[in-house]
Amino acid sequence: MQDKSSQSKIDVDSVVVATGYEPYNPAENTSYGYGSSENIITGIEAERQLATTSKITRLSDGQAPKRIAFIQCVGSRTEEVYRRPEDTDYCSTVCCAYALRMAQHIKYQNEDAEVTVFYMDIQHFGKGFDDFYNKCKDNMTFVRSRPYEIKQRPNDTLLLRFAPQS
Repeated sequence: MQDKSSQSKIDVDSVVVATGYEPYNPAENTSYGYGSSENIITGIEAERQLATTSKITRLSDGQAPKRIAFIQCVGSRTEEVYRRPEDTDYCSTVCCAYALRMAQHIKYQNEDAEVTVFYMDIQHFGKGFDDFYNKCKDNMTFVRSRPYEIKQRPNDTLLLRFAPQS
């Protein structure tokens, strides 16, 4: 019996490369307040909202948020005493584009929303990223800082404390 390799062709309009990963549980770091407020969500949770409703709403009251903060590098580069060093020195390089794409989509749906991106550094990854990033800088605020505390306020808003870095 002889093995013959075969080849097939298929026409498609697009290709999704699903690389897979293990999502970080932000509840491991209580300073980000995940789980203490309905209005603190992960990127995956935001993506699901956008996919099903094409907009972001506050889970506490269903309203569109007026001010939104994106915190970059949570998990992959979070240095905590309880985490192994090999778990904190990894940068996936795609998270910056992922978050900015999501933020841009939110701005498209709600141009009055104030979007602030907190980052360690911005990874310029992929073709056209520099142009895309420059457009984002035109309608978003970028703060080089790692927020160290997020607290629920009585009026259902959140207070985010951070120390800007140079």
